[in-house]
Amino acid sequence: MKSLLSAMASAVAMAFSGWAQAGEAAPKPLCRDPVFDGAADVSIVYDRAAKLWKMFYTNRRATMKLPDPDDVEWVHGTAIGVATSREGTADLPKACTDATLWAPDVFYENGTHHMWLTVVRGIFHRWGVAGAEGRVAHLTSTDLTKWNCEGTVKLASGPRWHQRTVIQVAELVYKDGKLGVNRDADVAFQLHAPAHSGLH
Repeated sequence: MKSLLSAMASAVAMAFSGWAQAGEAAPKPLCRDPVFDGAADVSIVYDRAAKLWKMFYTNRRATMKLPDPDDVEWVHGTAIGVATSREGTADLPKACTDATLWAPDVFYENGTHHMWLTVVRGIFHRWGVAGAEGRVAHLTSTDLTKWNCEGTVKLASGPRWHQRTVIQVAELVYKDGKLGVNRDADVAFQLHAPAHSGLH
């Protein structure tokens, strides 16, 4: 079976190619997710052991039919999806996750994969209700399959946000007339989020 990642890349390329030539609006949806038709917030990483790319993503239940158009249950209650030639969902430890998982960011450093994701305790029908706050969990893995809980990121700005980007920060050094990365320095990761999210 073609991987979802390849299918999405091909669909996007073909759609934009045809749209550019015809001068018309691109067809909707531009690509399809075979699970719930709601893939979002992707993070792509190369699995060195399996020699393939893996895409971790928020798996919203866009196909869910709800009588109330303002009901947001469809964005809650799903696992983090994994797209490769063997699609599925990530098997993440229950000790540091919950019913709703969003927006995974995955980085590789010195034999370890680091994942940060938003965890919401439960499934909710409205935004901003008590108990619907998110938190950011940090997990690690050496094989992208078995994950370990490393803790929760403590934020001074509070928990009412879920979109953020993790940036890997390196220490730069200038030596022998060249700028390079100090490989002996500790690797740092920084979390950034849009201004409306409450994280600065």
